[in-house]
Amino acid sequence: MKIKLLCLQLAALIALSGCQSSGQSHQTTTGAIGHCNPLTYQCHQQRKSSPISTSIQAKLERANALSRSGKILPAMELLESLTPGTKAETAAINYQLALVHDRNQMDHMVVYYAQAALSGQHLDSEKHATLLRLELLRLFRLGYFDEAKSKIDAYYTYMGITADRYLDPVLLYIALQQDDKAAMSALREKMNKSSQKSDVYASFVALTSVKIEQAKQPRFSLPKEPVVKYQVPYDYPREAAYQRIEGHISLQFDIDSQGKPVNITVLESSPTGVFDQAGIDALTQWRYLVNLDTNGKVIEGQALNIEFR
Repeated sequence: MKIKLLCLQLAALIALSGCQSSGQSHQTTTGAIGHCNPLTYQCHQQRKSSPISTSIQAKLERANALSRSGKILPAMELLESLTPGTKAETAAINYQLALVHDRNQMDHMVVYYAQAALSGQHLDSEKHATLLRLELLRLFRLGYFDEAKSKIDAYYTYMGITADRYLDPVLLYIALQQDDKAAMSALREKMNKSSQKSDVYASFVALTSVKIEQAKQPRFSLPKEPVVKYQVPYDYPREAAYQRIEGHISLQFDIDSQGKPVNITVLESSPTGVFDQAGIDALTQWRYLVNLDTNGKVIEGQALNIEFR
């Protein structure tokens, strides 16, 4: 089922420019951990972890269990309802939200929450390393090649390494896409000298089987207008499937301050009436990340359109 989202665009900075947001990342204050300068994995390991309250920890574990069992929306709602008392708790919540959205394959939301969780450097070394890697891989998959390259360099510096059998192929893929001959030559030479040469090239071959388009914007960002953060597939009506009826439905809707689609109306459906309820039922379960204006109204949250085929 192809879905056309007329309201989804990936184009703004992780910060929301002072706007209020439904389901937005819990905000952190940037500040280095201890006296690591620069922050590296080895130094980070020596830093004492900030405590998480028993109540918050229990809910984080509950959310993790929910998402692992496929209950993505309840996990999201639980995490978004939490009120952190410390910067460490804020980072822990954003960390868990990044993982939940990754299980739901919402790459833009993964990057959004990963960047929020990493911004204050309040995670422990293992979680910090996990999110650094997850962030750069999702940036790559979204087509933010230059930003992904920069993040890979930062990851290598943090980990104290100069190569990675999965990330070097990513760099080579990007070099090929950007026709960067100098980078291609250097990376091939580096990969040929690797003790895991066969694994490195196997990873590269796997990457080349998927076409990733370079993003139009140089850096990842989210817009002020609503962005999908949770969606369910359109459930094709059984009777239509049985009779092999093909068609489509176009819906118009508003989004409330909680990011829920409301006032859903059918703009067009073909055949008439066959797919209406299935389309409405699917859209009702979707959720959006929204920003509110000074009057508490959703920015660009009215008369949005979506088409199911």
